[in-house]
Amino acid sequence: MNYNYVVFNNYDPGFWNREEDGYYAVCLADLAGTEGVQVVTEPFRHLGKLPGYAMRHLRADRYKGLLTESFWRRWYPRYFRFRFDGKDRPLCFLLIANPPVEYLRYLKERYPGCRIVKFFRDLVATKQVWYDAYREAGVIDEWITIDAAEAQAYGMHHYPEIESRIDLAPAGETDCDVFFAGRAKDRAGRLLAIYDALEAQGIRCRFYLTETPPAEQVARAGIEYATKPLTYRQMLERNLRARCILEMNQRNAVGYTSRFLEAVMYDRRLLTDNPGVADSPFYDPRWIRIYQGPADIDPAFIRDPAAPDFRYAGEFSPRGLIEFIDRVLLIA
Repeated sequence: MNYNYVVFNNYDPGFWNREEDGYYAVCLADLAGTEGVQVVTEPFRHLGKLPGYAMRHLRADRYKGLLTESFWRRWYPRYFRFRFDGKDRPLCFLLIANPPVEYLRYLKERYPGCRIVKFFRDLVATKQVWYDAYREAGVIDEWITIDAAEAQAYGMHHYPEIESRIDLAPAGETDCDVFFAGRAKDRAGRLLAIYDALEAQGIRCRFYLTETPPAEQVARAGIEYATKPLTYRQMLERNLRARCILEMNQRNAVGYTSRFLEAVMYDRRLLTDNPGVADSPFYDPRWIRIYQGPADIDPAFIRDPAAPDFRYAGEFSPRGLIEFIDRVLLIA
């Protein structure tokens, strides 16, 4: 590689312990031990559990104005611990999280010649505040987004989603035909309609729903209305015990979604309302079906005993993103 990479990842919930089984940690798991790459999951965490927690939360918007920028500048050198063997290579800071503009300015001063790359793992429109702040400050050298249309609209590079395939506990016996896990929010009614339609045809469903409005918590044997989400590892292991994964997006899906990546990486059938997956080289109607409503779902697809085989070979690994950025920076 031409650069050493410091990747600022989003952090998973957890007070005393960084949640190694959380979604963001799992997504970048392939980078652990990769030469020339250091992942910073939580700023200041190397200072200790309580100091790291306190410093991160003092950066929250509700505390703005409480501490001056001069205070933070004294702490910036401790934001992460610098560890690289190949110290002769320049630094590239890859932002998946959104550090403050002032800190990015500090990095430019502290490490002359460094490059800063922003990678949007969601629509830019959902992070417009950060996009505007970074653009106005001129602190970003290269921009990357997972959405091809936004890449063209904003003049960014396009790179599909990333996720690491991890070792999971053996699946054991199948305990349901269709599994769904996620926040219900405004989808509760649609999820219930699919559940009832499938159960009426003898399809065993297991839905694990969080953030369901109390008025919409309709009792069903296979629906659990939970107060906290599963860890990401727990959800993946439940996926393995189901014949098929159900995906229902809260908004118009773009590109690769997490459920699509999971189905491909772990060879599971997928029911999805994201028509964009049909453009993927991994799309195979034997293993993936696109639906708009309950009437579109064929029970025979779910019951088919043939095991999916997407021939996945690490195409979604975050290592590919690092290699892509290395090439981009070489020609920039």
